[in-house]
Amino acid sequence: TGTFNPNTKIWTGPTLPYLYSPDYYFSDFMFEKYDEDPKRVLQVCVDDGTELTSEELKLSSIRVAQNLIKSGVKPNDVITMITHQSHMTTSLINGAIFCGALINPLDAQFDEKDIRAVCENTKPRIIICDPEVIPKVQNSLNGVNFIYRIYTTTSDESSKYLRAVDLLKPTNEEEKFVPLKFEETADEKVLAIMC
Repeated sequence: TGTFNPNTKIWTGPTLPYLYSPDYYFSDFMFEKYDEDPKRVLQVCVDDGTELTSEELKLSSIRVAQNLIKSGVKPNDVITMITHQSHMTTSLINGAIFCGALINPLDAQFDEKDIRAVCENTKPRIIICDPEVIPKVQNSLNGVNFIYRIYTTTSDESSKYLRAVDLLKPTNEEEKFVPLKFEETADEKVLAIMC
């Protein structure tokens, strides 16, 4: 059972004991699972049939993390995603988790008022959205007091927006990546903001 705080407008669930050591983060767990069976298919995208194995998903997630870090994303920065499911979605989410960013997925059906309300509270550094949602996002965030960058899920190279697919580009440093440690202990590290 959860409780609602009317002042913060936040629902919280019961506190459960953390099953691992305080320096064992979710990304450590993911790395372990990826390495157990690297050739196992972990994801099949229903829209385009793309299959990703454990090692492919790990590699693409590392690339996203490294490219996000190179772009200036820091632990606890918020990355809002307003996208449909695609073969990139899991890599983008995992990459954000790997670099300590907080994922904030929003439904593309949210209206401009709802998008603005959530984003004014979370102040995302990056907003990843499908091309058809960009005008609604821009209208909803007109005049906000924080800086954000929009990445589009289009693969069209002529797009005037940053492209999420570019976050999956090789960094030539993938083999050097190790799961990061953060200021918070693992049982206090927030992974996502859910609406």
